[in-house]
Amino acid sequence: MQDYIKIARPDHWIKNIAILPGILLAWAIGKPQDIQSSLLPVLMAFLSAFLIGSSNYTINEILDADEDRQHPSRCYRPVPSGKITPFLGYMQWFLLALCGLILAWFENCSFFLTALLFFVMGLVYNVKPIRTKDIFCLDILSESFNSPLRFLLGWFTIKCALLPPISLIMSFWMLGAFCMSVKRMAELRFIDNPKIAAAYRKSFSHYNQERLIGYALFFATLFGVFIGIFIMKYRTELVLATPFLAGAFAIYIYEGFKKETEMRCPEKLYKQKFLMAYLFLTLIVIVGCFMVHIPWIK
Repeated sequence: MQDYIKIARPDHWIKNIAILPGILLAWAIGKPQDIQSSLLPVLMAFLSAFLIGSSNYTINEILDADEDRQHPSRCYRPVPSGKITPFLGYMQWFLLALCGLILAWFENCSFFLTALLFFVMGLVYNVKPIRTKDIFCLDILSESFNSPLRFLLGWFTIKCALLPPISLIMSFWMLGAFCMSVKRMAELRFIDNPKIAAAYRKSFSHYNQERLIGYALFFATLFGVFIGIFIMKYRTELVLATPFLAGAFAIYIYEGFKKETEMRCPEKLYKQKFLMAYLFLTLIVIVGCFMVHIPWIK
């Protein structure tokens, strides 16, 4: 049983923290009289995301078994080491997805459609003939697309009359793509062997450190453009937070260059104490910018 729980990766549930900004920004941008919510829908939203995410992780583990056997550390995972019965693994994948989508159905239509897309993106990323994780650049873009989807799950949890701004959705997507580019770079540096890296993940045959740094800078620049559009239209006080955001990007990519870094496993980023402290400070600044009104900034 422990091995089946392990392939559902409950330790990765921390990634669903992206739901929280969706909830908070829906409250901040939408008018109070247009918003109706309670604690129960929020809890159901997180549980639905946990279950669908674990479903996607389960199918990922099953279909990646051959490649994982080529990895220096992932070869010890339950599936490549033969501890999982394929039939039971597929049943777990199906039941987790079904339960998550049923919970999403009881939220609202917009939430359900977003949750369904969250599930479908797991198939697009992992299942042939598409399997975007084997296609360079598309593996980054398709995996990072889960960031705006999680944000939208949070937004649609709150029954806000306003639709989420496209600039904000694109900001979350580009932020996720930046983080994925740094993760790929950290993985490549950890394996430190192009042939082994390509055997483990086909997209790595097209990657090198310089190209991934270029991708990271490209996505960081696009994030800056889209978040700038959002700031100027919805909350100009957030201009004061932009130096802190830029610093977070710089620290993140700096940590990605380290040989032994948690950037290979984003669910373990909480161990990066300096990064976590800096992100907490940045969060405080952002919340402060939403709470104060400074007319002369316009």
